[in-house]
Amino acid sequence: MVALLFAVPAFAFEPPEYMNFTATLDDDAAAVTGAGYLYGIVFVTDGSNALACDVYNALSATGTKLVPTLQMAASPRIQTLNFDPPIPYSLGVYVDVTVAGGGTIAYMVYYRKR
Repeated sequence: MVALLFAVPAFAFEPPEYMNFTATLDDDAAAVTGAGYLYGIVFVTDGSNALACDVYNALSATGTKLVPTLQMAASPRIQTLNFDPPIPYSLGVYVDVTVAGGGTIAYMVYYRKR
């Protein structure tokens, strides 16, 4: 059985897709510029304030929303949004976050460039 595994040529395997991620962001931002695929966003809340988030195919808070407005509770503190299949975008990814009660937020966007 082991000999069979080595008999398959290396080019028969597809290379794995990879993802990039942004630096940790804490306010509205053009998280990614240029065309690509949005795989997900990880949010870390302050644990006591709810979060609303709009994600645009743009470099500012205008243009086409990639997903409907996201509403998340304050708890659990770490919340992950995964998009499978990933969402294609052409201009970039702009994230507009609003934290109720003036709380704090940190987030990272996971993406792959085209």
